[in-house]
Amino acid sequence: MKQLLLLALGVAFSATSALAQTENGAFAATGRGASTPFTTDYHALGINPANLSLPSRFENKSVTFGLFEGTLSTYSEFFTKDEVRKLIAQDEFEVLDQQQRYDYANSFAGQTTRVDIDLITSGVSVNMGNAGTIAFSTRERVDFSAALGPQLSELLFLGYASSYFPELILNNGDTIANTGNLSADTLALIDRGIVDVNNAMKFSEIVDGTSAGFSWIREFNLGYGKQILSTDDIALHVGVGGKLLVGNAWMQVDVDGSDVDVFSALSPVFGIDYDEIEGDNPSAFEADAPDLKPVGLGWGVDIGATLVWREKLHINAAVNDIGRMKWDGNLYELNDQLFTEFTDDGAETANIIEEIINFSSPESAFEWTGSSSRTTKLSTIARVGAGLRVHPKLDLAADAILPVTETVVSYDQPIISLGGDFRPVNFIQLSAGMITGNDEPAKIPVGLTFIVGKGTWEFGFASRDMITWFTEDNPTASLSWGFLRFRV
Repeated sequence: MKQLLLLALGVAFSATSALAQTENGAFAATGRGASTPFTTDYHALGINPANLSLPSRFENKSVTFGLFEGTLSTYSEFFTKDEVRKLIAQDEFEVLDQQQRYDYANSFAGQTTRVDIDLITSGVSVNMGNAGTIAFSTRERVDFSAALGPQLSELLFLGYASSYFPELILNNGDTIANTGNLSADTLALIDRGIVDVNNAMKFSEIVDGTSAGFSWIREFNLGYGKQILSTDDIALHVGVGGKLLVGNAWMQVDVDGSDVDVFSALSPVFGIDYDEIEGDNPSAFEADAPDLKPVGLGWGVDIGATLVWREKLHINAAVNDIGRMKWDGNLYELNDQLFTEFTDDGAETANIIEEIINFSSPESAFEWTGSSSRTTKLSTIARVGAGLRVHPKLDLAADAILPVTETVVSYDQPIISLGGDFRPVNFIQLSAGMITGNDEPAKIPVGLTFIVGKGTWEFGFASRDMITWFTEDNPTASLSWGFLRFRV
């Protein structure tokens, strides 16, 4: 289990990445924060498909298309801003002494780390006038979330010196008591920590309070929006989106007391060696399987509605990601067996990626068994929003995102966003806002978009949090970009 959990951590962090994505990689909406009211064309897929049929701000532009846009972000309650930067760049960390390990073991427990990567690899929308608007996009969605329980956190940083092991076996075979204050010279002589089988915990007890999840899903989204009502004052738009979902990875560690749900399905690209346990697995891949052979397939549906009053006030509601995934490739579930010994000496530095991977030795103390298939729900959310076109150069917006289904990679609490776009000149859009909720500190997103040729070419970049440049704790590192977005 540790190999897979920590490999997922390493993969997610090495790509960079924080607060759960609310704008689905639409760079022009990132800086505003509130994406539901005004996000249009293929950017509206996955947000509010009803916005597909909203009239464009740019005259005589009926087709919008783009390539390689996205948002990467990382948020951590545990690491300082400097440590987040070192994690992303994999810079050198100082070696921890034993007291620092104890301090980290105590402080890391219960601290949340989130990673979100959302890449729009391609997108296109076509406004067909009275017939409505159709749009299509392809996306890569990577989500990671983890908070470790106290026992697992202690094992990570202290290894066999953890208080879980009352006795320690030395390299010469002698057994000594684990007093909790052993000298560095004594610790260097230890081979492993042991606990009597009568006092040993099961895996479920060791990781009690731990919630961790990692997913990588490729999305093909086809959406349609149409105006169905129009009067002098009111226009009503509705929309629907259907998704084919291809799974490249899913890993979850979800343990709460006696309720244990731990399994993984990873494509061959992750390089996990299953040789010793794949023989009896009905879902095991052949040795020469392609690196990105899918381990799961699924579907999803988005629905939405937008009411526009006098072309100024937008009121929106949408439900996204209604659906499920079936995982039936390289699927392994964890046995809830007793944990009686451990040979790892714990983390040497605060480089949690490296140390977690070191913590996961090839001789894993935990046992996996193959399985044929598992089904998981998508992280369904509801959106409500309102936007006001104060002036042709100024839009103000607010929205709320509410979790509907709970999964290991979803956020648990509502997210509230406020923001706006200001166009001081026709070719520049400045965006700023505020995001709060999900038991995380408030964020101040900012963005800059350039508009060339009366909307023909649009490009820009944004950050999900400006505050991180001025504070050390609870840092957010993020980047949103788009350079190949066009209208004709």
